[in-house]
Amino acid sequence: IKIGYTSATQVFVGDGSSFSAIPQTFTSIKDLVIKNDETLVATRTTVSIFNDSGTQIKTKSSSEELNTGWFSNSQLFLGSKYEGLLNESDQKFKPSGPYFNTSYKISLVKDKILVSSGARGNNLAAPIFMNPNPGFYYFDGFDWIFPSFFKNNPARYNIIDAVSNPLDLSETFIAAYNGYGDVNNGFLQFNYNSVSKDFEFVKLHNLNRRTWAVGLEYDEKGNLYGTSQMDEQNVNVNVTFLYSFDRSTQTFNQKQIGTYGAQKPFIKEGLIWLPTSYRNYFLAIDPNGSAVNINDDKVYEISVKNGLPANSEGSIGADLDQSGDLWIGTTNGLRILHNAVSAISDPNLQVDPIIIEENGIGE
Repeated sequence: IKIGYTSATQVFVGDGSSFSAIPQTFTSIKDLVIKNDETLVATRTTVSIFNDSGTQIKTKSSSEELNTGWFSNSQLFLGSKYEGLLNESDQKFKPSGPYFNTSYKISLVKDKILVSSGARGNNLAAPIFMNPNPGFYYFDGFDWIFPSFFKNNPARYNIIDAVSNPLDLSETFIAAYNGYGDVNNGFLQFNYNSVSKDFEFVKLHNLNRRTWAVGLEYDEKGNLYGTSQMDEQNVNVNVTFLYSFDRSTQTFNQKQIGTYGAQKPFIKEGLIWLPTSYRNYFLAIDPNGSAVNINDDKVYEISVKNGLPANSEGSIGADLDQSGDLWIGTTNGLRILHNAVSAISDPNLQVDPIIIEENGIGE
């Protein structure tokens, strides 16, 4: 039985009690595979196979970024990070998708899937850009589709949400959470072309260089809402904005609803439910019968006085179950509001903690 290990530049193979180094220096080793009397070493740019004595049998380089490899029937196969499997003739064997193996959020619309690939760090404050820039990708029920808009695009887009209109699946919006000072912060509008199987860019709805798009949600009537955080004047104040899309003008109306930060909203039972990411609150918004006019919307707060944990740093996620109970996930545990739709307008409402017992002790 052989085993092996590597440093960043060297490979050692042995029987577990003694090891010998392969007499070659490597750069940025990514994978090591030992099979029978052969040792395969994959670096960022090459895959090489060595015999039992450490002599190189074959090697193959690639311009693609590699992370593994395989040797079969005297042929080398290169496993790339983004372009699938490559043979010695540089032929690519790649499934249609998903385009990348990372995602921040998945949206489901009937049999369609939209995957947003961005990320947030530093307590959900800072954007995390991927390289290369994947944007978002889409499964149409048969194939995975990567929008040509993002291929070789010099602009950076940290996409943390993507949604399609349930009444018109060709209409798609995405949220670009790009960070302070970026000109591409905002909601990007696309039309999906089912013939070319591509997304045609329509418009960037630019919010402000200091206002970062967070989430989007359609209601059952096809009305589109969005949220953002940060402040137009002071980047250290996490102002929360609510948006509604006006199709007659092809613009977003906006309303400042507090200084809470924001997460993706969800819409159920005629209300917009909104977790907040920076302050210890949870919000519910009543559109008051009008999707476009948001100035008269009613905003309800759940806070520490209503039972949220005092040491929480914000509400991260939530959902309304089939019994009408609202489950709120905070940074310090779960809370539940029973009969949430009727209770939310009561300023004295109380949420209950969810206590998990282990050996009779509440965790």
